[in-house]
Amino acid sequence: NENVRKSELTREKQRLLWAARTIMRNKKLRTVFCGILIFLLVFALFCLGDYGIRYYHTPIKKDYDYTGTGMLVSLTEPDTFEQVPVEIHGKTLHYLWGNQEDAIAGNVWMNGERLFVEGADDMGFYAPFIYEEPYYSCLTESVTNIPGNMFLISRDLKTVFCGVLMDGKEFLLIIPAENKSDADRTLKSGLEQSQPLSRWLSDYPLFL
Repeated sequence: NENVRKSELTREKQRLLWAARTIMRNKKLRTVFCGILIFLLVFALFCLGDYGIRYYHTPIKKDYDYTGTGMLVSLTEPDTFEQVPVEIHGKTLHYLWGNQEDAIAGNVWMNGERLFVEGADDMGFYAPFIYEEPYYSCLTESVTNIPGNMFLISRDLKTVFCGVLMDGKEFLLIIPAENKSDADRTLKSGLEQSQPLSRWLSDYPLFL
């Protein structure tokens, strides 16, 4: 009996010792796991903070390209018009946190010639999108002696109006337009949706 009791005590001690070791091992695993979790959380917060700071003042840029045709219509002789090849290349600017207005910057090529800038820099226009204009960008005008003197683009980036000065005569470039009927419909819609365009064209009563 004495030997039996000693054997049972030995087994009990071994069980308790194993249980204690198991508890210690689990505590260490929990400590390691918590440490890894805290590290990952701190790292994620750091990355989020860096991302937020980086894009607070720096917009997310995406390429914008259009190749097609437009209708060049005289502002003083509305019956004078011409279909022309057009390209638009630029970048849309999206401010992730909404601290500044989204915008588009770029240039327009008509008949292979840039309208809004002379020189190496292709970014000739900058058109912000503001809350007060639900359908179009702000109307931007150029005061320099270059062919392009006005730019306006729809928020969906599908419709563009450009003021063009050539040989002392003023024109409106309507994009896109496969024919004069297309151009007239696009212009009618633009006038209904953009007050700045209506005001700009009010200087040309024969056109309206």
